Amino acid sequence: LQRAVKEVDPEGTDPALRQMVIIGHSQGGLLTKMTVVNSGTRFWDARFDAPFEQVDVSAETKDLLRRSMFVEPLPFVSEVIFICTPLRGSYLTENILGKLARRLVTFPATLTKVGVEMVKLNPVGAAQTAWHLPTAIDNMDWSNPFLKTLAALPIAPGVEAHSIVA
Repeated sequence: LQRAVKEVDPEGTDPALRQMVIIGHSQGGLLTKMTVVNSGTRFWDARFDAPFEQVDVSAETKDLLRRSMFVEPLPFVSEVIFICTPLRGSYLTENILGKLARRLVTFPATLTKVGVEMVKLNPVGAAQTAWHLPTAIDNMDWSNPFLKTLAALPIAPGVEAHSIVA
């Protein structure tokens, strides 16, 4: 969104682009919430013991982690609408179909490489359980630390939020 706004309005003169309404359905609603929260270090701290600055991973992995685990509200988003969004998780992840779906998911090579690097950060026996690359199903599991953290983060001041619940 930041790149699109800059590309469409490089001088920042279009006021309509400074009052976006973002609508997210299902897991898209989780991404929508990430546009209007300030995570600080909470996503990172929920999973890892070592400070982010001290992790020894490739520059590519570190950049991906920074962009996905340390978010700030986008200044041009004024309203969010969640449609059937599992903001606190979904019980469906624990049924037989959810468990089967977890086994069928594969990752692109780039993410597999990230997963290998991440496993090194939290060895088995550390304060947290061993880390694995989460699937889309994992990201909707009510016990997922990332989802629990996202659910606890308040919406930025001045942003309106609405939910349409099925």
